[in-house]
Amino acid sequence: MSPLITLSGVTYAYPLAERPVFRDLSLQIEEGEFLLVVGESGSGKSTFLRLLNGLIPHFYGGLFRGNVIVAGRNTRTHGPRALSDVVGVVFQDPEAQFVVERGGGRCGLRP
Repeated sequence: MSPLITLSGVTYAYPLAERPVFRDLSLQIEEGEFLLVVGESGSGKSTFLRLLNGLIPHFYGGLFRGNVIVAGRNTRTHGPRALSDVVGVVFQDPEAQFVVERGGGRCGLRP
């Protein structure tokens, strides 16, 4: 059985960054495995999640080397939309993340 998530030799630096957030990162996560992503502010937690959901490299740009495979899909060829049925991210304050349209063209959360 193949791992659910595989990162192989991943190096990533944001545009104009002086150094990469990750350098030659490799890991495998098996289906059913529980992973907690923790660290200080600026340590790369959000960047790691952006690698998994395809925002990197499709939205953020910068220097990206290596491969990220999620559920058999390479994030180089599968963007966020193509990964959305297998990857979801809910941040610490979910209400600040979700926006739905209400009547009158206004955006916000329904009470």
